[in-house]
Amino acid sequence: MDKIIYTCSAEYIGYVFPKRKWWNILKYPREARMEWQEMFSGREITLQMRILEDVAPYRVWVPPMYQEEIWSEFIRQTLKKKRFEILMVIDPKGDGFGELLLKNGEDINYLAVLTENTRWYEEALSELAAEYGLYGMLFTEYRDFQQYVRQICEKKSALVFLKEAWSYDNGKGGRAFFHFPKGSLIMDFGQKEDCPKKFLQKRMENDYVSMPIFLDNIVKNRYNSVVNEGLQNREIRISRLQQNVYRAEDKNKLSEKRKGIKKWKKKRTS
Repeated sequence: MDKIIYTCSAEYIGYVFPKRKWWNILKYPREARMEWQEMFSGREITLQMRILEDVAPYRVWVPPMYQEEIWSEFIRQTLKKKRFEILMVIDPKGDGFGELLLKNGEDINYLAVLTENTRWYEEALSELAAEYGLYGMLFTEYRDFQQYVRQICEKKSALVFLKEAWSYDNGKGGRAFFHFPKGSLIMDFGQKEDCPKKFLQKRMENDYVSMPIFLDNIVKNRYNSVVNEGLQNREIRISRLQQNVYRAEDKNKLSEKRKGIKKWKKKRTS
């Protein structure tokens, strides 16, 4: 069964592996696992936490089949009662937010979508126009999108849906970092954990939330509750990493070869 997989280092989460035995000379890397059910937009989804002795701080993988529920819950918990006049969508591949627009376009006055593949959004924009009278704009060139931001969105806070995109081809063989109105809320639906640091350094005037940080907080809260309740040893299972199993298999092969060797016995002498 597919599940959300959260992987982190023991140092990052504050987990301490049991002290190794004196005979464990090979120092196999160890892994601790924990699984539980979490509710996202009314759907129960399995979340697996993997704690490794030495890895990057954390990384998150969300199965495609659960993205809609995770995204909807991410939006619900982030926005709560906040309202925005402008919604901007940046989705270069054009396969991300068609359904989300229909669910979040009711109170929006301006909508702009930047994508290289417009066919995924044409139907959604037609439905929004028929249902709410909201006529969105589709852009395939960043310079046109940037001009729209300057002319229409100046001095207006915006809600931005961002998917797997931090820079865009500026037409000159380089990459241009996105510009948004000051005071905007950027919701990053990508799964890269290194992006928040870059964004916060370049766009300090905007609020920023990301999917990995959202899931990271959920995992930390569950882990802390397990530790505080004294259930750590029962709920978290420790095992060796699969990558080292081959060593044990090699040992078994050697032992099989030795099965036919008869032990030498010392003869008794009279």
